[in-house]
Amino acid sequence: MIAKASTMTGGTPATRRCANLLRVIGSAIVVAGALFVTMPATAGQTALNDLTRTEIVHFWPDLYRNGGETLYCRQPFTVRLGLTMSHVYAPEWVAHQLDCDGVDQCRQTVPAFSFIESDLHNLFPARLGTDDARGELPFGFVLGDRRDFGQDCIFKVDPARGLAQPPVPARGDIARAILYMMWEYGLALPRSMTIDLLRQWNREDPVTVDERRRNEAVAAIQGNRNPFVDTPELADRF
Repeated sequence: MIAKASTMTGGTPATRRCANLLRVIGSAIVVAGALFVTMPATAGQTALNDLTRTEIVHFWPDLYRNGGETLYCRQPFTVRLGLTMSHVYAPEWVAHQLDCDGVDQCRQTVPAFSFIESDLHNLFPARLGTDDARGELPFGFVLGDRRDFGQDCIFKVDPARGLAQPPVPARGDIARAILYMMWEYGLALPRSMTIDLLRQWNREDPVTVDERRRNEAVAAIQGNRNPFVDTPELADRF
């Protein structure tokens, strides 16, 4: 089990230790002056703890053997060419909350991290360009009608404001994946995101048949389900 919340900014170890002085207000936690909303952590998945093996053995062969649809552009695919496996809840966010000096250190020193980053409920296919552009940016709304990734992809990234905006058909999938990570592992939201945004996206983009099938497939592999796919209205009960 990991800590309920920690700062998700950089800084020296001393700064991060100071930022871990928390004061609880209701169901929220104030960390270093930023508001993080947390969820009660459950056990999380305990079947997969090797990200590379997860991708090679399970992600592509089991979940996308016959193709699928990319997350950020919602484009169908039948082959992996030009695609990558992408985290919705960025592993860098997890590393910050575990007080690691980066993802690599977390892999070496925090056994739980490997299970968290290998969780299939948080992994989706994406075009290499969109995944690279998004990086670890939080999700939100980006101004303007940008087409940085082609006319048929309305995924938008604003590095200056530090935000990435998915198209409407991807917002529910993203919201439910993030809510799942908060629920299962007690993780916090980045300071620029809110629970209200996730609730809004969960309602705007309802669960699809394909999303339910994917939930079943992931559960068969790693032994747990995403409750926000099974019961989307759970998002409004926090």
